[in-house]
Amino acid sequence: LAVNILNDDNDNINITKLNGEEGANNGSFTFSLPVGVVASENLTIDYVIDGTAFPGTDHAATSGTLVLAAGSNAINLPIIINDDLIVEGTETVRITALVRTNSLNIGINNPQETITITDNDEATLTITAVNQPELNSSVSNMLFTVTLNKQTALPFTLAYASADVTATAGEDYQAVPTGASLSFSGAANETETISIAITGDTKIEANEVFNIILGALSNNFEGRLIIPANTVNGTIENDDAAVITITKEDAAEGGSNGQFIFSFPTGFTSDKETLINFSLGGTANGAGVDYTANPLATAITIPANAPSATLTLNI
Repeated sequence: LAVNILNDDNDNINITKLNGEEGANNGSFTFSLPVGVVASENLTIDYVIDGTAFPGTDHAATSGTLVLAAGSNAINLPIIINDDLIVEGTETVRITALVRTNSLNIGINNPQETITITDNDEATLTITAVNQPELNSSVSNMLFTVTLNKQTALPFTLAYASADVTATAGEDYQAVPTGASLSFSGAANETETISIAITGDTKIEANEVFNIILGALSNNFEGRLIIPANTVNGTIENDDAAVITITKEDAAEGGSNGQFIFSFPTGFTSDKETLINFSLGGTANGAGVDYTANPLATAITIPANAPSATLTLNI
């Protein structure tokens, strides 16, 4: 049984809300009189919509006036949610409403309410590993590309760092400075570049590796901006090779000793010991008769980072 309102403090309008979700359901605000109560005249409700969601982008734009018709108990204001492709996190839609002056003195108990819009989008940041020749001198740059695959609602920054694996910072490459970060505007398919200076040399060595490590995001959009793999290798490919040459110093009895000098080409070394096997022959008799070899073994080692090693024949 419906009755006309004889207004008191409890017979005002209440706003109830329904939250929205992209791709699932729209939101709404419902303006209701108490159960079983209707108004005997039209009630005009002015309202304004704001919040963190953008009208026309995140939801259908709406602001203006509703009329709760005489004899009605409630009226619904739907908030139509746009299912976009933008990574946003949760956004809000707030309504502020006011009933125009009426003879029944009806107002709104809760003139401001807020609903949320749950996002259904995710974006990823990926980084590509790089292999690059070292070169023999000067400095070259190794470039790592970081890619954002989807648009984000706001700009953000991404911290990054470097770490030694087999390469050594300050010797083989320039370490990333503390506090380094990339700045993204948030555009779909945006790429930003990490540049690492590689130091060339003429050292014979294995390929060397360091890591680039992606760190904290200034905004991960409530976990919807994801970094599937945060560490990649930078591989410095050795491009040095050399042939060891043997030079000699003749000896004289009662004078100077003889020498065989095992040498890398000028400017070249190796980062590890280089073992060279040899044998001695000729008309001179070793074993202390005409000469004694120093070292006595049948192999000689060029030390790591040294240009040569010398075999001395003590006459």
